[in-house]
Amino acid sequence: MRLWIAKFLFLILVSFSVQAQDMSISGKVIDRSTHEVIVGAHVFLLSDWRKGTGTDINGAFVLDLQGSLEDDSLIVSALGYQERLIPLRELDKQAIVALEPMVHEMEAVTISAERLIAQEFRIQEIERLEIYSNPSAKADPLLAVNALPSSTTTDESANVSFRGSPATETGIFFNNVPIYDPVRFSQLNGIGTFSIFNTQLLENVLVFPGNPPLEFGNTTSGLIALQTDESIPQRSSKSISATIASLGLSIRQPIRKKTAITAYANYQPSVLISRINGDALADIPFFQTLDLGIQAVHHFSDKTLFKVFNYSLIEGYDFVYRHPTFNGILSQNRRKNFTIANFRHRLKSGTISINQGASFSRQSLAFSSTDIETFVTDLYFSGNYSLERAKWGMKTGISYDQRHLDLNGTLAEFSYAIAEDHPTVEVEANSRVSLPEGFGYLKYYWNEKLTFGLAIRKNIPVDMVSDFISAQGNINYEINKRHTLKLGGGRFNAARLPLSETSPVNIQTDQLNLDYLYGGENLKFTISSYYKLSRSRSIATRTMGFETQANWKIRSKLNFDLSYALIDAKVNNGEIVFPSGFDMNYFVRAGIKYEPGAWILNARVIWRQGIFFRTLASAEFDPKLEAYEPAFKSMERSVRLPDYKIIDLSISRLFPVNESLTIIGFASVSNVLNSKNVRSFSYDFDYRKHEEELFGLRILFFGVVINFF
Repeated sequence: MRLWIAKFLFLILVSFSVQAQDMSISGKVIDRSTHEVIVGAHVFLLSDWRKGTGTDINGAFVLDLQGSLEDDSLIVSALGYQERLIPLRELDKQAIVALEPMVHEMEAVTISAERLIAQEFRIQEIERLEIYSNPSAKADPLLAVNALPSSTTTDESANVSFRGSPATETGIFFNNVPIYDPVRFSQLNGIGTFSIFNTQLLENVLVFPGNPPLEFGNTTSGLIALQTDESIPQRSSKSISATIASLGLSIRQPIRKKTAITAYANYQPSVLISRINGDALADIPFFQTLDLGIQAVHHFSDKTLFKVFNYSLIEGYDFVYRHPTFNGILSQNRRKNFTIANFRHRLKSGTISINQGASFSRQSLAFSSTDIETFVTDLYFSGNYSLERAKWGMKTGISYDQRHLDLNGTLAEFSYAIAEDHPTVEVEANSRVSLPEGFGYLKYYWNEKLTFGLAIRKNIPVDMVSDFISAQGNINYEINKRHTLKLGGGRFNAARLPLSETSPVNIQTDQLNLDYLYGGENLKFTISSYYKLSRSRSIATRTMGFETQANWKIRSKLNFDLSYALIDAKVNNGEIVFPSGFDMNYFVRAGIKYEPGAWILNARVIWRQGIFFRTLASAEFDPKLEAYEPAFKSMERSVRLPDYKIIDLSISRLFPVNESLTIIGFASVSNVLNSKNVRSFSYDFDYRKHEEELFGLRILFFGVVINFF
């Protein structure tokens, strides 16, 4: 009898032990009002605070309950939210915990960020967390856009090319003001340059890869609209970031009840990253940047808002420049500053918004006998009125966009003879382009599923800009909650002022786009097709393409995405027809993300066809210059470079130390396999030998971000 009782008690203990080992709870913490996930929330047991964890980048948590009492409770807390105490017996194994925002006694501040009239017709919206978790983005918003299937950028810079069009035709608007030179180290090719935008300040990034909305002007082939955060924080926060390439500090401080100040500084030296990645950065012996930003937001009332943002950049770098007649250092320095002010007031019927921007940039470039300095100023103003009703919406306004360029210095007279003793010419240019425009946009909700949009934009021709009219139409059809069709097309016009030109270059593009979007619970995909005909001076470019992207949520912790693009792009210069630099039979991207707890592991692959390259036909010796003058084969006889292949890996971890301190650690490896991707060729003095010029080699990058609340 005693033996039987002992066996019975033993089985009970074993059973209890197995159950205890298996006891755990997982779930997600969300905002009760917005249903957005809360990152860095603290989840721990009432009986033992040491048994706790934090939510990851998707608001998810997993907590081991081994040895916990049945009547124990879970405490969930997050900055800016009311703490919740939940008995364990009331929680499911997959719990959704909704936190209530903290309520403070203050005057109501409810004015929301300005909504684009064409927002329904966008194809993509990138959230801030997506930028941080994408290894190809390197925490940069424009590099995150370049990871989309609609991006056909063929270099490794932050310049964005959409659907076979050059980056110069992509409009980039920051707080409703155009930014025409948004890339740091903009003269470098193939080293992974960054944009000037700070991801930490952004509220959203909207992407229109085709048919850009005409509420924005001077854009023909795609648009990126970035907006900074306008909310007033409950209390101050600070962030320190340290990586092998930068040291940064940011502060966000509320002032009384209606005002917030955000400031940041970032210093980027080359010493440490160059030592760790010596082979990959051998051609860049020195670089250094310092950028500063400050934003002030004031809510006069629940109807009126004023926001001002100022940005300053100082940068310089040395680059090994190879040419048959010169092999040495190219040095570039730039100082840039821009200020953007936004005012918005909500009337009884409609909203008035005023946007103003002023920018200047001074840049110098020197190598061998070349010494050039440019000074560019940009002025922008827009005034808009928008109105939203149950069945329709409209927006109308005026804008004035001006760019002024001063260029002077010394250039080599002949492009094939640039040594210091070769002849030079003095250059001086003073040019301006002004673009005053007016627009009207009408949107009509036929029913809950069908939305139409129609817009027209007209300029006043000044400063040698052609007289033109832009027009577009959009249809958005939500078949049901999962299936959506978007159809758009129109004629778009822009006036650019390239550094090498003394007069504006007018660009006109006709295009038609059809996009299908499917949004299931575990599977999302898009299928797009498009046609574009772009004309500039005597050159016409016809582009047709197809792209598709799929994202699978295989398990709660595992995501996989795959995209494919086909681009048929031909250029007609009036004499011959030849493939453009974006003509490709395949452009493939793939990624996999695994999130075990607070860890995030990410891998991304890019594989695309090589671009066309004009090969050498002959080289004739010039005795006067003692240099060879090359002759290259015609464009229709260009050959393709080898395929471009690259794999990037990243790992990050969120460490919630306490309610006032979180730490994020991250590391990434670009070009893990150290692939030798060819971007061009350089030749020796007599053009008998050539050497491959490569894109970026393997680069190791790591750092930490510390957030104080």
